[in-house]
Amino acid sequence: MNPPIFVSIITKKDPDYPITETIRYDKFVRKLLKGESANQEARHWALGMLGEVAELFEPDQSRSYYLKELGDFYFYFQCGLNHYRLDKITPVLDVQTLGQDIHRILLVQVGQFTDLVKKDVVYNKPLDTAALHMKACHILHTFNQLCKYHGTYIGDVLQLNAEKLADRYIGLTYSDQAAQTRADETGESDGTQKR
Repeated sequence: MNPPIFVSIITKKDPDYPITETIRYDKFVRKLLKGESANQEARHWALGMLGEVAELFEPDQSRSYYLKELGDFYFYFQCGLNHYRLDKITPVLDVQTLGQDIHRILLVQVGQFTDLVKKDVVYNKPLDTAALHMKACHILHTFNQLCKYHGTYIGDVLQLNAEKLADRYIGLTYSDQAAQTRADETGESDGTQKR
């Protein structure tokens, strides 16, 4: 089982006395939920996972671009893990994917994961928890491999993601306006322009 990953975020941006909080990443993600119904929330993160994994296919981007997209993907994946209380997952190799492109493997696995979610939240079918759990294990293994492919580790990716989202959502409180304004990209949260 993967141990919990902790991230450190600045919660008070006083230049003389900034306050830093260390929090488990799964709890950090819970703080940023939009406050939708369970089905709306599931649709949100399932679509988010698909959109973010697709962005990993963008050709000729910088390393920082891929690290950002990996973090965005994992945020939505963590939402799904939280939603279904899948807190004990272990990276497991999906032997059917041996020899395939790692980005395509993740895309297929995410499609399979979200198909199980669709059957639960859209068709109201009984959830196949064993299949969902195994697919989460496959995704975690592939995600770890993608991190290695891009020369980083999962903890570093999640730390970058937490810093970005803490800049975007002041006080770790979700709002549609903050999601649209994206202070982490414009520099509005601290008065500097981000690169």
